[in-house]
Amino acid sequence: MSFIKDNLIPFVLAVLMHVLFVVFLVFSVDWSAKKEPQKVPENIINAVVIDETRIRAEEEKKRQAKEEKKRKVEADKKRKAEVEKKRKAEADKKRKAEVEKKRKADADKKRKVEVEKKRKADADKKRKAEDEKKRKAET
Repeated sequence: MSFIKDNLIPFVLAVLMHVLFVVFLVFSVDWSAKKEPQKVPENIINAVVIDETRIRAEEEKKRQAKEEKKRKVEADKKRKAEVEKKRKAEADKKRKAEVEKKRKADADKKRKVEVEKKRKADADKKRKAEDEKKRKAET
């Protein structure tokens, strides 16, 4: 026993340390079933391999659609211009027909006036000739 007496302080410290270690294990360690570790959301990248021919086909399709739209716009402009030209031509034709009709009416009126003047002049001439005959016959 002299060994324990000589080394009493280290022995007590060793026992105390072991008791503290056991208390620490009992109260701080969770002996229940192990929990699943929380999953940290990962940044998942959904990568898709794109075929270069598909890209070019899409570009070609877009280009053709753009050209088709441009052609339609041009065709529409051309059609509108033709319609406008036709409308103007019809309006011009109608105006010319009205002018011609008015000219003919004026010419017809002028001709009638001339005919009436000539008829009056002939009637005057005839009347004067008859008056002259009567006067000669009376003398």
